[in-house]
Amino acid sequence: SDVCSSDLLLKLKSSVAQLLAVFDGHGEGGELISQYAIENVPSLLANKLNKILSESSDNDSAIIQALKQVFTEVDRNSPSQGYSGCTATLVLQLGEKLFIANSGDRCVYLTASNCSYM
Repeated sequence: SDVCSSDLLLKLKSSVAQLLAVFDGHGEGGELISQYAIENVPSLLANKLNKILSESSDNDSAIIQALKQVFTEVDRNSPSQGYSGCTATLVLQLGEKLFIANSGDRCVYLTASNCSYM
């Protein structure tokens, strides 16, 4: 079952970030896993971003690593049973930069003006 969690504002110590996310649970209990992701991804990510942003101004690679770590932590700690799970697609806006992260079999399309990127 698709669960859309859009327009989440991450309140960071030094700035405000916007997080757009879609979580798609699958299998028996998949909706529990997608709900778990909605409840945990923003705070896990905010904690990691606060640390990164306080340490360095050149932090793109650290932000990418933080997104990967959040996916791994949620996967490891989710209430998964058997073959159930959750795909996730995140778009993180920090200032003028966008970071897009995807886990699972979802496609992500970014469109702007007359262009489209996949």
